[in-house]
Amino acid sequence: MDKNIQSFFDPKNIAIVGVSHSRKSFGNAVVETLHERGFQLFPIHPDGGEIEGIPCLKSFDQLPPDVKSLVVCISPKIAAEIIDSARNSGIKKIWFQQGANFKAMAQKARESGMKVVSRKCVLMYAPPVTSIHSVHRFFVRLVGRL
Repeated sequence: MDKNIQSFFDPKNIAIVGVSHSRKSFGNAVVETLHERGFQLFPIHPDGGEIEGIPCLKSFDQLPPDVKSLVVCISPKIAAEIIDSARNSGIKKIWFQQGANFKAMAQKARESGMKVVSRKCVLMYAPPVTSIHSVHRFFVRLVGRL
C-alpha cells in the first residue's frame, strides 16, 4: 500500500470538509463510516452545528493542534480556497476524495509541502475496511481500478 495512504490514518484524528446539514453529502457518509471505525473526526462547516452527532468547527483555526489529516469532499473550485487555510492550521496530509478532478489542487497541496492522496476513495482504505469497500478494494488490487 502507498506510504501516503498508510500514514494518512495515523493518528486517528481527521478533519473533513464537504459535509452538509441536509445529509445529502458524501462527506456525511465519510463522517458516519469513519466514526464507526473509531476515528475522531472534526467536520468543518462555516455554519457550525452538528453532523452525524459530531460538533462542526466553523473554520480551520479551531482545529486542535494534533489534527494533521484532512479529507476533502468538496468541488475542486472550492478546494482551491481551503488549501492555504488547511496548511496554516497545521494540516500535513490531505486526501482528495475520488470523483472530481483535483489534479491542480493536489499539485498545489504538494507544493505547499503536504502529503497527498487523490483519485481514491477514503472508505476503501480507512481501517478496518469492511463490507462493499473491501470488495471494491479487492478489485482495485486485482485490476488497478474500479
